[in-house]
Amino acid sequence: VEEKTNKRRIIFAGNINYNKGILQLVFAWEKIYKKYPETELHLFGEGAHSDFIENYVRKSDIAIRTFFHGWQEDVTSKLKTSDIVIVPSLIPEAFGLIAAEALGMEIPVIASDMGALREIVSDNCGILVPKLDANAIAVSIMKLLGNLELSLRMGRNGREIVEEKYS
Repeated sequence: VEEKTNKRRIIFAGNINYNKGILQLVFAWEKIYKKYPETELHLFGEGAHSDFIENYVRKSDIAIRTFFHGWQEDVTSKLKTSDIVIVPSLIPEAFGLIAAEALGMEIPVIASDMGALREIVSDNCGILVPKLDANAIAVSIMKLLGNLELSLRMGRNGREIVEEKYS
């Protein structure tokens, strides 16, 4: 994952454990990956449930387009290669650094509607979804993959928001 290609990339970067919503993301991906053969899911991070998630994915059809990268020193450079960043946390985030970094790079974010994520991600720069709702994550991913103009507009809006709030 070094540079943008014609493939679409969805990225999750964080602790691979249940309270980060990783199961909901995997379940969402199962619902949609066949509809978007040019799209890949890239998971950056490690955690208590890494082995379980990796084994689950390896035994399913989604393995062909799901990539585990483990913990990365410089995840920011990896975010630059993404088309969508997902932050599906089940517990409130204190800040939501990954979401803010992605928005600052003009990448739309799909995040749980709670905690600081609610303050960072708004309707004009991403999509907020109810926690534990794999279907809402899937629908949101499809909305952005299916409408490049919307995705790009949300990205531009995200950068403006980050510059206004955090610069």
